[in-house]
Amino acid sequence: MRGQGFTDSREKKNMIETIKIFVGNHPFLTLLMSCAAFSLALYFRGKVKAIEMAEYLVEHQDDLAPESLLEEAAQDASDRGKLKAFNQLLDKVIADHGRDGITMGHVCWIAQELDSDKRGSKQNRKG
Repeated sequence: MRGQGFTDSREKKNMIETIKIFVGNHPFLTLLMSCAAFSLALYFRGKVKAIEMAEYLVEHQDDLAPESLLEEAAQDASDRGKLKAFNQLLDKVIADHGRDGITMGHVCWIAQELDSDKRGSKQNRKG
């Protein structure tokens, strides 16, 4: 009784020959399949990186946010035309926790609020 897979070296050689013939006869299709495989690999790599970042943020959400992170977040909000909304949210956090109590979780919350707030850029244009 034979099991699954390649049990005999002749079968392995035949499969390798078949692949060589396919690649030799269909270079464009081979290139297309390679590009598709590469695209899938990049897609899944991005998903894994996003999950790793989320895990990092959950683990460090209670750590105090460095001043450079606040400056970077303010610059990002300014670039997106939401600086006024950013400052309002930051003032709310400072009122509840003090200037020295701003954590990574607070900065993530502010970023999430700015992403979901459709009015942020309009408020800056008015004021």
